[in-house]
Amino acid sequence: MLNNLNDIALFVAVVKAKSFRRAADSLDMPASTLSRWISHLERSIGIRLLHRTTRSVQLTADGAAYYPRVVRLLADLEDADASLSSALAAPRGRLRV
Repeated sequence: MLNNLNDIALFVAVVKAKSFRRAADSLDMPASTLSRWISHLERSIGIRLLHRTTRSVQLTADGAAYYPRVVRLLADLEDADASLSSALAAPRGRLRV
């Protein structure tokens, strides 16, 4: 599962962009590589998440159920990172004058 976090983030980027090409451009990677990573995610979880055609990308029913859950998961991870970063940025310990 943990190996899929990057793939999940790429899946979310494709869904938000509604296109492999636009998502790949925003991520600065080739669309073929992005497609390969999404295929890897689909194989690893055993579910087809996206209907792909030459002109569009649409969520499958399973993909539509999966998407909001992984968006929340990624948001929670970002919040956890931000809270730790802010905790480390604040001074701690004894101050001697």
